[in-house]
Amino acid sequence: MKISVNGEDRAYDDGLSIQGLLDEVGVSAEVTAVQHNGDIIPRDDLPNITLKKGDVLELVRIVGGG
Repeated sequence: MKISVNGEDRAYDDGLSIQGLLDEVGVSAEVTAVQHNGDIIPRDDLPNITLKKGDVLELVRIVGGG
């Protein structure tokens, strides 16, 4: 299936959860905000949402500093 991740079309296997995608690309959910089709997704829900063809994800890493 093809989905958009941060504006880039990518192909993934059907049945992949948002958490599975984060694991596959090596991104920690603890420091990443996820927007799925315009909705911010709570971290606890990431394993429960199965991605579908045409979904749009925005992944934003949270960076601390000072």
